[in-house]
Amino acid sequence: MDKSKVYGFSFLAVAILLFFTGISINSYFESQNLFMCTLVEQNPDVSMDECPAHSNSHLLYVATVLAVAFLSLLTSLFFLFYDFEKKEVKTKNEKNRKQPILSEEESKVIELLNREDGSVYQSDVVKHTNYSKVKTTRILDKLEGKNLIERKRRGMTNIVILKK
Repeated sequence: MDKSKVYGFSFLAVAILLFFTGISINSYFESQNLFMCTLVEQNPDVSMDECPAHSNSHLLYVATVLAVAFLSLLTSLFFLFYDFEKKEVKTKNEKNRKQPILSEEESKVIELLNREDGSVYQSDVVKHTNYSKVKTTRILDKLEGKNLIERKRRGMTNIVILKK
């Protein structure tokens, strides 16, 4: 049984326990109120308006216990029926979608940048890959468009920097 189901059943047990606790507290107070009303009714010196049972102070306790029981019930239903694994799968798919698909030439340039600690002159990319200057520029344009590299102008050449 997975963790969310254990939490769900735990909250369900708490909700049931609190519900019956609220009912028993209410019945206890009701029996006490009935007893007090009987005493007041038997005593001619005290009017029914002065009966402490009519103050309804116990309703706040009962309402609080039943509200917490209801919240526990809602929490248990959430843990029992919400599919946490489905959300994790979506997150993994989103991560996979964010990684662009690279061509063989683009992968070769990225590997070169990784070997050279993340930066290399554009002329060195031409030397190490044996691509023409034009092809190298086009590959770097694509990688820059995919936000994987950055080129900085240094005099007559560019430094290609791998983004983290």
